[in-house]
Amino acid sequence: MRAEHRRWGCESAHSRLQLRRPSHVPSAAHSSERPRPRLKAPSAARSHPSSRHHAWSQWRSWNCFLDLIDHDIILGQAKALSSGPLLKAGYGRVGIDGGWVCQNNPSRASACKCGGVGGSYHDKDGHPVVGLGRFPNLTALTAQTHALGVKLDFYGNSCNCASEEQAVWKSQGGNPEKDVLALSTYGMDGIKVDGCSPAHNISRWVAALEALDGPPLLLENCGDNHDKWSPPDLSAVSGTGSCGFQMYRISRDIAPQFYSTMYNLQGMRTYANTSRPGCWPYPDMLQVGSAKLSDDEARSHFAAWCITSSPLILGFDMSSAAASARATPIVSNSRAIAVNQAWHGHAGGVVSASEQTFLAATESGAAGGNGGNQSLPLWQVYYKPLGPGKAALLLLNISPDPRDISVSLEHLPIWISTEGERQAGRQAQAKPRRGGSVALSDVWTGKAVSHSGGSTFTAKAVAGHASVFLIAETN
Repeated sequence: MRAEHRRWGCESAHSRLQLRRPSHVPSAAHSSERPRPRLKAPSAARSHPSSRHHAWSQWRSWNCFLDLIDHDIILGQAKALSSGPLLKAGYGRVGIDGGWVCQNNPSRASACKCGGVGGSYHDKDGHPVVGLGRFPNLTALTAQTHALGVKLDFYGNSCNCASEEQAVWKSQGGNPEKDVLALSTYGMDGIKVDGCSPAHNISRWVAALEALDGPPLLLENCGDNHDKWSPPDLSAVSGTGSCGFQMYRISRDIAPQFYSTMYNLQGMRTYANTSRPGCWPYPDMLQVGSAKLSDDEARSHFAAWCITSSPLILGFDMSSAAASARATPIVSNSRAIAVNQAWHGHAGGVVSASEQTFLAATESGAAGGNGGNQSLPLWQVYYKPLGPGKAALLLLNISPDPRDISVSLEHLPIWISTEGERQAGRQAQAKPRRGGSVALSDVWTGKAVSHSGGSTFTAKAVAGHASVFLIAETN
């Protein structure tokens, strides 16, 4: 999230221009729920979320609600998640995004006002100041969410009141240690660190989280690099194993528009060879469920995130029957999720693309701002290894016109990964397929896809913005 004009990101929220005061919530003992440190002993061993060998799946508030959130909205999303098929599909977390710092209930035209020193969202001692009219007790909210079997994540280095934060706290680099202690006090399970306020040393966030006792917490690096919002340098995420943060953004804010999703997707090409367990890049949260995407567009969007091993961060209103009807059949597809979660030496990426490009008028941000005209390839073919002799393929038509898209099966790599390589996050070596036949099946339906048995498979007349998502297996 970065600062943008406030306009509702999902149609079900239009009637909520004034936020309700949350109901049935115990009062906080202190206006900022002053943190009580739970530091570990120096010798204590602590496992890290980087041991997880598949990408993260969750829901976050920004795409749908922007910063107009409160206790009831977040709890309502947790209830919707826990009572439907998405929790069983692996989406086990909800995340608070921008808005928890706001003391007022901003309308579309008014700005968030923070209650800290100098208009920042930290008090004079550097502790975060919560907007109590919205979130009277974050500890209670966490407990209620956990009771539903859902984890709750926080949001730091906020884009709300960022200029005030910069003015007051830039000289000391923000307050990441005290923000992490607050997160711990609330009992939350992770934090997304944005790139707007002055806490721009991601290493301090990593160290503060490592200093906590208790279960390991998830850390997302959302542009918290350098002195302004930006993706991490390749040198910061290269290597094997964890990069300190378990997931990181590589793109500008996504919009509920197909060309916005495809423009963001192109950024993954830079990071394809560094993506691995414990260090997952992704091109922002999903827009599946938005009424502004057709079914073909939503499937192409989700398939592209799956085949590049991107963390799957839902953003639609899960309490809306209409949005759920659009999104759930796509984002809960077990075969697509299995492709996303697989790790066999490489995270997936482009193996061929059209040399011809076209200019697409893109949007940027959940509110749909002007993203400029961007050059995109007409089509791309993505590949992800799923084990020896098995791979996923995505034939993606980015252009608006129907076209044939082909992939060479003769030169489809057969990836050999040992268990040790998977554990270490190393990329396996690829060799061309020689001999034997390739069986294809459709990811969405599980049904076999016929082809000539030759060295090339061609998807005929793939509709504009549509795609063909396949599993290929050698015989």
